[in-house]
Amino acid sequence: MTSGSRLRRGGVAAALAAALAAALTAGLVTARAASAAPELPPVSPEELVASVLSAKPVALAGTVAVDNRLGLPSVPGVAEDTLADGTSTARVWSDGAGHGRLALPRPDGERTYVRDGEGTWAYDSADRTATRIPARTGDGPDRPDRDPQAAATEIVGALRGTSTVAVDGTTEVAGRPAYTLVLTPAAGERTVLREVRAAVDAETRMPLELTVLGAGAEPVLQIGFDDLTVGPQDP
Repeated sequence: MTSGSRLRRGGVAAALAAALAAALTAGLVTARAASAAPELPPVSPEELVASVLSAKPVALAGTVAVDNRLGLPSVPGVAEDTLADGTSTARVWSDGAGHGRLALPRPDGERTYVRDGEGTWAYDSADRTATRIPARTGDGPDRPDRDPQAAATEIVGALRGTSTVAVDGTTEVAGRPAYTLVLTPAAGERTVLREVRAAVDAETRMPLELTVLGAGAEPVLQIGFDDLTVGPQDP
């Protein structure tokens, strides 16, 4: 399936949600709240997109917040509690080299996903079980063993092919300066999306925030870090 067909009409929400959920499972750096607009060197939309697509994964740790109003209680291809409908939080860690951890607090305990480079382990504190999720081949966005920033990069790359892009100033997320990249469906595209806004880290060029806007004024999906530390982390 092509990126264009995957992002049209009813399938757009599920496709984008699946990619975002996979990015979260892998340790995607995103941010929920923005603050002051820092002064940064000017950059063209094309340069910013190119830098996002060529950015190398980095080590990181932080707390992710998700506000999902897509109306999808679960997303095909990913863990049902990774991108639940409504608001949720998760703690993430990644070494930037294919190893990482995602911890999802739940009322009855916590579910933790650990990537060891060969696959993923799912640990459930409620029933004290561990389940092995084998690594899969291919480049689909729902691979649980993908590099931390790979899914976020795929989102930007897929949307770029059917969108116009612009840089809408700067912002700050999780204490890090960022550029605001706006992807708007091109004229003639049949889609339920109005625009996707990505806060791109000025230093690492990783997406620090992904906000999806539909027909209404409020975002239908926003996913990101409330706090973030970039650099080597204790496992």
